Amino acid sequence: MVVTLTLALISIVINTVGQAIIKHGVNRSSGIQLTLNEFIPSMKSALLDPIVGLGLFLIMLTIPSWVYVLSKLPLSVAAPMVSIGYVISILIGYLVFKEAITPFRIIGVVLIILGVIAISSTVNINPTIKH
Repeated sequence: MVVTLTLALISIVINTVGQAIIKHGVNRSSGIQLTLNEFIPSMKSALLDPIVGLGLFLIMLTIPSWVYVLSKLPLSVAAPMVSIGYVISILIGYLVFKEAITPFRIIGVVLIILGVIAISSTVNINPTIKH
């Protein structure tokens, strides 16, 4: 169980870092444009950026480990654990992208952490998958 929870946390951290790297890569370019004439060229430019590619690679790297986590934990436990990524993204946003951390975000982070603790504390030590 500890291995599964640790693997889940590692996957969430890597996935969140991958998203931050994608943001950095997209920010280096002109971003993604939503106008009809500019959407495809701007998306192509972003997807061909090596920094964006690295972020996408990191996210894809987490897929096998997350499939393993889903095979070992109930979905009602594994899926809410992903919200830890919100906490990590707020920290990355603050440290890397100089985004503000408001009092409401702090309250939100505390609630997320308490929620994940509450949900993960209900995990059966020897879970079985029932079909």
